[in-house]
Amino acid sequence: MPPMRGMGGMPAGPFAGPGGPMMGGRSGFQGPGGPNIPLTISPPVATTVYVGKIAPTVPDAVVRELLEACGQIRKWNPVKEPSGQSKGFGFCEYVDGEGALRSLRLLNNLKIDGQELLLKPNTATQKYLVWYEQQKDEQRQQRAQEKAEREARKKAEEEAKAADGDKAAEGKDGDKP
Repeated sequence: MPPMRGMGGMPAGPFAGPGGPMMGGRSGFQGPGGPNIPLTISPPVATTVYVGKIAPTVPDAVVRELLEACGQIRKWNPVKEPSGQSKGFGFCEYVDGEGALRSLRLLNNLKIDGQELLLKPNTATQKYLVWYEQQKDEQRQQRAQEKAEREARKKAEEEAKAADGDKAAEGKDGDKP
């Protein structure tokens, strides 16, 4: 299946709707490593997000504040006419993948002054964010496994202590006539 294309030739892919991995789903997505093939090599860090459909009545400071609420911004570049008037879109580069992910999840389709914002990653950012989420998933699974192992060891130790306590009690009872 050929990749879907969104506005400006940017992939619509997993960020286009509620079924994509950035929105909590996984169905039908072909990642940079191919279908269901994990990406083992880290792609270059890319955290640039296109921010479009900004209503002309929304001040740049408001847009920046919304973007900053999602994570630390490295650079916000609103595109302007030669007159200084906003063209209604810009590009936000986040310091890390977490900020980019949050903005895509929280701000895409957010209605401001009657217009829904449109946030999309470029291809490099999309590849990086897919890899970044895979790494986060693996870390979560590792932590969950380690926690389960700790709890199992603790339970086994408690059972061993209880068994030792029962044996000690039996030994005392056996001494009585």
